[in-house]
Amino acid sequence: MLKAFCSGQVFGVRYGTGVPWVLTLPGWQRTHQDFEAVFAPAAGDGSGDTPIDAIVLDLPGFGNTPPPSVVWGTQDYADLVKDVLDECQERVVILGHSFGGRVALQLATALEHRVSALILSGVPLLRLRPISEPSLLYRLVRRLYSSGFLSEQKMEKVRRHYGSADYNAVQGIMRQVLIRVVQESYETRLPSLTCPVELVWGKDDDQTPLELAVKAKELIPHAHLTSCEGVGHLLPIEAPQVLRSVLLRYSDRLTNQ
Repeated sequence: MLKAFCSGQVFGVRYGTGVPWVLTLPGWQRTHQDFEAVFAPAAGDGSGDTPIDAIVLDLPGFGNTPPPSVVWGTQDYADLVKDVLDECQERVVILGHSFGGRVALQLATALEHRVSALILSGVPLLRLRPISEPSLLYRLVRRLYSSGFLSEQKMEKVRRHYGSADYNAVQGIMRQVLIRVVQESYETRLPSLTCPVELVWGKDDDQTPLELAVKAKELIPHAHLTSCEGVGHLLPIEAPQVLRSVLLRYSDRLTNQ
C-alpha cells in the first residue's frame, strides 16, 4: 500500500513490521515496484523467511510522486528525501539503483553518521569517456531555432533524433533534470565515503558497464564488488535474490543496535 512521506511530497511503500533499516531509491523512470521481489519474495525461494524492514520510494518525477517544480540535481533530491530517515532506525542501509544511486551517494556523503552501508547497482559513478560536444549540424539547427527560423515542432524532431532513449522518454522539467544530472561527476566524492560500500553489478549492463564499477571500486576505501552473470542493467528485477542476500548480511548488526 502506498504511503506518503516528506509531508506528502513523496510516495512509496513500506515492507516489514518493524522500524525500517533500509531506504531504497529506484532508477530513472523506475518505481518502487522494481524492488518487490527483493523485499517481498515469492514463497519457496529460500529467502522469504527473513523479513527486511524497508522503505522504497518513488523519486520525484516518477511513479506516484510528482516532479519538482524547478530543475533539480541529485543534491536537491537528497535534500528532500533525507527527511524519510526520521522514520527509520538511527543508522540505515541505503540501497540505490542507477539514478537512485546518485541520490544515495549524496545522502551517504552528507549524512555519514546515519548511514551504516551503501549498496549501489548500475550507478553511473564515473565517466568512462568525456561528454562529447553536440555535432556541428545539431548546433546549426539549434541556432536556427533560437533565431526563430525553425518551429518548436521541427526542433523537437531534431532533439528526438539526437537524444538518448531516456531523453526522448521525458519532456518538460524532467528532461531538464536529466540534462543537469548527466553532467554531474562524483570522482572526488568517492574517496570520502566512510561507510562500507557494496557494488552489485550485472555483467551484461549496457548502460553502466561493469568496467565502471571496477574503476569506482579503486576509489572507494571500503568497497566490495559483486558481479552477476547474465544480468543486465535492471538488476533489482533480474537478480533480486542477490540484492536481498547482500542486505541480509547487514541485518543482524542493524536490528540489534
